[in-house]
Amino acid sequence: MVLSALAAWPFVARAGATPDTAAASTQVAQVQFDRSFLSPGSGQSVDLSRFEKGNAVLPGTYNVDLYVNGGWIGRTDVPFRQPPDAPAGTNAQACFERKLLERVGVDLKKLTPDVSAKLDVPGACLPIGAIVNEATSEFDFGDQRLDLSIQQASMSRNARGYVSPEFWDNGVNAGFLGYNANVYRYDSSNNGQNGAQTQAYVGVNAGFNIGPWHFRHTGSYNWSSTGGEQYQDIATYIQRDIPAWASQLTIGEGYTTGELFTSTAFRGVRLATDDRMLPDSLRGYAPTVRGIATSNAKVTISQNGVTIYQTTVAPGAFEINDLYPTGYGGDLNVSVTEADGSVHTFSVPYAAVPLSLRPGVNRYSLTAGTVRTPGVSGNPAFAQGTWQHGFTNLFTGYAGVNAAQGYGAVMAGGAFNTPLGAFGVDYTQAQTELPGHTHMSGGSARISYMKDLPQTGSNVAVAAYRYSTGGYFDLNTAMLARSQVDQSLALGSVLRQRNSEQVTFSQKLGDRWGQLALTASVVNYWNRSGSDINYSAGYNNSYRNIGYSVQATRQRSATGTMNTLYYASVTIPLGHVHPATLSTNLTHATGGQTQLQTMVSGALGENSELSYGVTANHAWGGDTSSTT
Repeated sequence: MVLSALAAWPFVARAGATPDTAAASTQVAQVQFDRSFLSPGSGQSVDLSRFEKGNAVLPGTYNVDLYVNGGWIGRTDVPFRQPPDAPAGTNAQACFERKLLERVGVDLKKLTPDVSAKLDVPGACLPIGAIVNEATSEFDFGDQRLDLSIQQASMSRNARGYVSPEFWDNGVNAGFLGYNANVYRYDSSNNGQNGAQTQAYVGVNAGFNIGPWHFRHTGSYNWSSTGGEQYQDIATYIQRDIPAWASQLTIGEGYTTGELFTSTAFRGVRLATDDRMLPDSLRGYAPTVRGIATSNAKVTISQNGVTIYQTTVAPGAFEINDLYPTGYGGDLNVSVTEADGSVHTFSVPYAAVPLSLRPGVNRYSLTAGTVRTPGVSGNPAFAQGTWQHGFTNLFTGYAGVNAAQGYGAVMAGGAFNTPLGAFGVDYTQAQTELPGHTHMSGGSARISYMKDLPQTGSNVAVAAYRYSTGGYFDLNTAMLARSQVDQSLALGSVLRQRNSEQVTFSQKLGDRWGQLALTASVVNYWNRSGSDINYSAGYNNSYRNIGYSVQATRQRSATGTMNTLYYASVTIPLGHVHPATLSTNLTHATGGQTQLQTMVSGALGENSELSYGVTANHAWGGDTSSTT
């Protein structure tokens, strides 16, 4: 009868951050028992005080259904211990050690040093409220169900699209060959030259995979009817992935990325972060969204009026760090809907220059070998190292070092994400040793800016300014200058950049009126007068399925004279079974030459495995006339 009465009495025990609060929050029913019914005899009495306060949770191990934030984790053994210094009759509480915490999903890296030290003690087992602030446990004795409520920010989370490296494989052993062939014939007899000429080009992209190793080769073959021919090795290397470091090893001939320093052709070894090993939701830049929910709440994140993410979080702090990149502009609007229907909102700035990284993300590159830039003799040895780290939503830091024979450079900078847009600022200091000349030392400062204004349809994709002192050389320029000096050639033929400005801007004109675009750059040099001024202003739109555009471009020619080109084009889709495109464009230069070009291009085959293009070109004016 006593056991039946105890089992039928409802009991739920709740535990919070401390034993005192846990005891205070335990919901019990006060009952009394006649001890004479259970007297063992000999005048002894039985202490039933523990059972007078409901179903007692005695110390021991219980096999329970474990739920975390409402989600079932599984059925597992959980130890229950009576809190130390607790009053007599206090129920035992669920306690956790490291292995059980990992199963629950707590991020052990986010625990405080004091808590970590306590868990490191052999046999340590702590209540969840003593491990994670504001975490609570609720044990239903009758159903043997243990519910844990833990703030989302303290939980370990796998990004969307995450696949554990243990399930990765090297793929199948296979080989491939890709090529691109082009034949160009023109007639220049009307220009006083030697009649018709034919030129041919074949680009090759080949490789094969054997186990974890990948062989790649890129090259090009050029032929001319006048007798010249040449095959150029663009890149030849072997690669293999190193998943433990989220990196890729390259051995052979390749190119540095050019993110921090100018891209350099090298022959050697390169070890660098490979973002393709990250889930899609962690590639590129997107800010981390942090907030606080006072109940089980729905979090909705939108950008430019479009919902891009929605999830449900437990009470407490939350952190969302796996948003997919959505471009370079548009602040994030975060809406938190609480269980009582109340809503509070806030915004997170979202604007990024290309070097911006997510908080906590690292990117590195280490290269060692020889420089193989055209025009550089002697294959000078060099080494390069770069590093980037996302510190916060607002700041990404980066640094690098370049070293070669007779050359050294260091650089440091940062990318800032602000409500006014994204800024990048860095400085490079370099020193170059030129045989027979004094040491050249100088610096180069750069600032860049990027901003998207969805309210007006404006986008400043890139706006950058760089100033370099007279003694500054980048790696490629320094190696070329040293080669010129070694060959007793004039050093002045190697141009040293002084100022450089560039901007790319676009403006939408509503849903029907197309888009304006502007690209401009100005460059001048320390050892050459004048400036290289290039700009392009254009407009594009479409009418039904016919696209059209107009554009004006101004640029400096090879002889140093300025020339302006005016361009207009129309693109018309053709066919349905095997779609093709007809493009016609007209170009006129201020020098007097006009050119009309028409091209038909498309693809054939069930999988569009064959692509083709046929072009007809006619130019006249400016003392020239040619047909292709």
